[in-house]
Amino acid sequence: MAKAGRSSLERRHITLIVDNDAIRIVVFRGRRVTAWGTANHHSGVNEEWPEAEQDDQSLPLLMRRMGIQRGKTISGLSLHLSLVRNLELPKIGRRYLPQVIASEIEEQIPFMLGEVDLVWRAHKKTSHTSQVVAIATPRQGMNQHVQWLKTAGVKVRGIYAKSTALASTSGLEDGILAYLQEGSAELVAVRRGVPVAVHGVKVSIDGQQAEETAHEIFRAVEQVAGYQASLDIEEERDLLPVVLMGQMANPIEFSERLGQLSGRTVSSMPLTVAYPPHFPASEYAANIGLAAAHAASAPTWWKVGAKRPRTLNLLPERDAPRPFPLKFLATSAALLALGFLAFNSLAPAHRAVSSEVSLLSAHLSTLQNQERQERLLLASAQARAEDLQAGNLAAQSLGITLETLNVDRQLLLERLVAATSEAVPSGITLTGISLQGTSLGMSGSGSSLDSLITFSTALRESGLFKEVRVVQVSGTETTAASNLGLAGPSAGGIVFQMKATMALDTPAGTP
Repeated sequence: MAKAGRSSLERRHITLIVDNDAIRIVVFRGRRVTAWGTANHHSGVNEEWPEAEQDDQSLPLLMRRMGIQRGKTISGLSLHLSLVRNLELPKIGRRYLPQVIASEIEEQIPFMLGEVDLVWRAHKKTSHTSQVVAIATPRQGMNQHVQWLKTAGVKVRGIYAKSTALASTSGLEDGILAYLQEGSAELVAVRRGVPVAVHGVKVSIDGQQAEETAHEIFRAVEQVAGYQASLDIEEERDLLPVVLMGQMANPIEFSERLGQLSGRTVSSMPLTVAYPPHFPASEYAANIGLAAAHAASAPTWWKVGAKRPRTLNLLPERDAPRPFPLKFLATSAALLALGFLAFNSLAPAHRAVSSEVSLLSAHLSTLQNQERQERLLLASAQARAEDLQAGNLAAQSLGITLETLNVDRQLLLERLVAATSEAVPSGITLTGISLQGTSLGMSGSGSSLDSLITFSTALRESGLFKEVRVVQVSGTETTAASNLGLAGPSAGGIVFQMKATMALDTPAGTP
């Protein structure tokens, strides 16, 4: 735990995050670090939500050691509690976008939609698609995390995913963040300034195992880069840069080795805040990112022309602070006082015109009621007309579609029958043809296996079928038909069943 000088003219912000078994706190005055500290975090018996254990007293003890009695805090949520999903959706109206996103997310997470808090942001729009990043947080874990903070005397102003904090720290538009800590490393893929994927690996930050750790990080970087590339298949990209953060025994040597392995540009965390010389900025990178994420809308934090991060505050509305309306009360009191003075000075004139004002008010109220009723009737009529027009258009479209499908189906059947009839060689007799979805089932008899092979080859070369296979052949070229008790072929013949899968797009000029 350490402190630095601070100014009373700047607002204080407290950032708190849990890294494995460590609780890290950094206090800011504006953009300047004034205090920081770390305490061990013991999860006790609660293994499912370790950072929500309410019996853990490490946080209150750390805050007392740092001289923080109570404070408004920005907290980070670990990667396993914030499920990041990147969606590419067709262009739809904003009115229906929340329902579509909720439906897509429910199919991609191991929770029911009612069990999570969902926030999202569209970060790229084209004429045909919208790309959305969404973060789903299990409601049980969020509630326990907030309760744990409240028990420690913390007033929560914002909760951000750890991936969002790291992305805000780096200022990357497109790249990969590697955050190292004792026992593990967390990698975040950033796309257009938004974290779109996270990945964790077990590593050691011991300097004696630096080579092994560099190889582990290299493999993880390539996995994340592969996913990043899959999001924009049509775009050609150079090798994405890597930004290293966290705890490292020899940061410079480790960066150089990782750059040699990956062939990528590897850099350390950029300096976005002011801090004392002995402050381990890389170790507290997530805390710095929390402050930057929460200050995304604060003009005093960012330099002129600087690109601000796109952040998502995960704090549920049910837990958000409700400020006391002091300005509203003061303004109301002043207006009431002025009104009282004005009323006393104008009392004689007010009594003279009070009766006329009452009559005018009653007449105005009647006219307003009539206008309101007419607006409601007009709106109702317009809505019914729009619904009727939409229904008529839908019915017309459906009728045209059905008619087209019937015509296409009839033409396809005629072409299939014609092609099948022409493809039947001598020595093959069809006894049955049935339509099975997008396939034709055919049964019949033949004089020999050669005639059956000739028949199947002709069907394949017709262009109407993308697959033709013989399902079953009974009999041999001598006596198999009679042994199986099958009627139709003579001695030496065969009985067969075939299945031909229709090609959805037949070549032009096919009969």
